[in-house]
Amino acid sequence: MRAAWLALALLAPVAQAQTTWGVHMLSAHTGGGFRSVTPGLYFRAADGLTAGVYANSEGGRSAYVGQTWKSGPWALTVGAVTGYRRAKVLPMLAPSYRFASGARLSVIPNPWGSTALHLSWEH
Repeated sequence: MRAAWLALALLAPVAQAQTTWGVHMLSAHTGGGFRSVTPGLYFRAADGLTAGVYANSEGGRSAYVGQTWKSGPWALTVGAVTGYRRAKVLPMLAPSYRFASGARLSVIPNPWGSTALHLSWEH
């Protein structure tokens, strides 16, 4: 996990102007047995480069990197995530909607298990 935090810290200065910072908070799952409190941090550069770290719903730690495309309050992030039992690295797809308050609601589909509805806050 230290490596993930270090990577996030090193990538952040890449896009100092118009960088969006966010806080991962909660996840609700379609199946049982998963943690709902999933704290973490992320950033999205003006060019869409996105990276973050969080405590995942399986009780592990995850890091991810991807690309985000935005259209108004809607966004789609596509990338790769680590830290799950199924595999060392998994594909990640996360469509989301940002409310005027700064809250972002994401749907994280999981074809192998429980899909998550995730709440984060960004500035």
